[in-house]
Amino acid sequence: MIRKWMEKLFGGEMNLRERLLRVILSFSVITTALFVATSSFMGISKMVMLPMILVLSAAGFSLWLVYKYRKVELAAGLMGLIINGVLLPIIFFTSGGLESGAPVWFVFGIVYVYFMFSGKKLLFFLLWANSSFVITMYISYLFPTLVTKADSGNLSYISSGVAILVVGTAIGVLTKFQKGSYDKESKLAEQQRIELERMSQSKSAFFANMSHEIRTPINTIIGLNEMILREDISDEIAENAVNIQNASKMLLTLINDILDLSKLESGKMEIVPVQYETGALFSDLVNIIWVRAHEKGLEFKIDIAPNIPSMLYGDEVRIKQVLTNILTNAVKYTEKGSVTLSAKGERIGNNKVLLRISVEDTGIGIKKESVKELFSSFRRVDEEKNRNIEGTGLGLSISKQLIEMMGGEISVDSIYMKGSVFTITVEQRIVDYVPVGSMDFMVKRRGFQREKYKQSFEAPEVKVLIVDDNEMNLMVARKLLRATKVQVDTAGSGRECLERTREKAYHVIFMDHMMPELDGEETLQQLKQQENGHCQDVPVIALTANVMTGAEKIYRDKGFSGYLAKPINGALLEATLLKYIPKELIEYSAEEEEREKAGETIKLISQSGKKKNRYYNGLCVRSAGSMAETV
Repeated sequence: MIRKWMEKLFGGEMNLRERLLRVILSFSVITTALFVATSSFMGISKMVMLPMILVLSAAGFSLWLVYKYRKVELAAGLMGLIINGVLLPIIFFTSGGLESGAPVWFVFGIVYVYFMFSGKKLLFFLLWANSSFVITMYISYLFPTLVTKADSGNLSYISSGVAILVVGTAIGVLTKFQKGSYDKESKLAEQQRIELERMSQSKSAFFANMSHEIRTPINTIIGLNEMILREDISDEIAENAVNIQNASKMLLTLINDILDLSKLESGKMEIVPVQYETGALFSDLVNIIWVRAHEKGLEFKIDIAPNIPSMLYGDEVRIKQVLTNILTNAVKYTEKGSVTLSAKGERIGNNKVLLRISVEDTGIGIKKESVKELFSSFRRVDEEKNRNIEGTGLGLSISKQLIEMMGGEISVDSIYMKGSVFTITVEQRIVDYVPVGSMDFMVKRRGFQREKYKQSFEAPEVKVLIVDDNEMNLMVARKLLRATKVQVDTAGSGRECLERTREKAYHVIFMDHMMPELDGEETLQQLKQQENGHCQDVPVIALTANVMTGAEKIYRDKGFSGYLAKPINGALLEATLLKYIPKELIEYSAEEEEREKAGETIKLISQSGKKKNRYYNGLCVRSAGSMAETV
């Protein structure tokens, strides 16, 4: 019966504060009821009984409010006002003042305030309780006749003893209850933390596996599609193949966004600063975005301040990722007009610069009430109006978190249906103080024109081994290297790789990282220690579908000579192979003039007169002073 009543009174969904209030009120009701019931046996006068009855009534009413209507704030405030402002002064004046246990009850009133309130309410009720005590003491000092004297000395002892016993017990019970509740909640919080951590690890593992599994078929799609583009095909088939290529890259971007979000949520995302050329950063951005802007008939303007240092130290990859996302969004959400990329550098101290990079568009803009949701994950503002525009709502959320990890800020200023300006500010360390100067982006402009593939070298005497447990990946790699005329052998497992290297020498080995039984790392270790093997010192390149920050260093630390991310890029595959094979076995290398004829060269010309060549596809932008325009 008692257990059922306790469960009904203290069970159910309630926070610690409500539980404490119920305990205090229940304790007050029980102790005052017992005191009133036994008062006749103790010889206590009716003047002392009156405040006890008031306490019982107030506590009973407040408990009813909490139990019946869950009016916690009302009940707590009501008891705080009545106990400290009315009941305790009455107890003091009617039970003997300082000669009784009345002052001890004021301690209970102050303890009640600390247990039940916080913030401004705590300050208010503390002021109320202490003012009540001081005023009561002051009045009793000025008008001692107002204090009812105890009938006997024994009553004073009884009153003091009861007060100390009740108040001490009450404080002890509350402290014990609070500690027990805290320990219970701490244990529950720890269990939840462990469970959340386990779920986070499971989610990260799921995303990593999902990335690996999705990248495998994408590798096949992109690889075989590239083989189609290399063939002598009609423009219609070539255009279809280019569209497949663009769609595959879009899908790859989506996968990378999901992985980045997972890493950010689990705290595994890292910022990896490196030295980088400022001009190269902006050239890459211009090359990526110009084609998309041109396809929509948008003007792409570039305003890069010439005083920005030419070489900086920071996470170039993440800065480029953020700016690419913002620029891509600007193009997506702009139907007519222009997109402008601006950059300025403000020197901070001797060796730092504050980069302020802005992307302005004349697109649909953002409603004022939607700006606060702009950087939320999985949220797209103005969903109904933008339902035909591709996107997941992940990019800006990831961009904001990446910029903040670098100690920078990202902001937006937008007028609905007029356009938006996104601005990122981030500090970078200066490596080379020479200014980047006025840059000219000069490349021949052309419409849709498929470039004829030409292998970068031929090496028929070179022997290459490709190890992968997926037959489609092996087929794609073989076909991508077919034009180079290298001798390609394949192995479907780590053990088959070891069998082949025991029988034959290879110049380069491409090794899949994740394989059943022996994975790439284990196979590499056995390969280096293989007795009577022919490839202990052969360069081994890791093939991986797991994208991670600092992958180059990670794989080199594992013993690999380098790594290639899936899906494999044909040109990068050739470039990697060319890096490691003996130069005397190379019979052919494409000349730079062929690249220029294909319209791929961007010349970056700085004020210092230095000239650097970078290779791009189909960009034509001419600089006029500090403001560039498409031509």
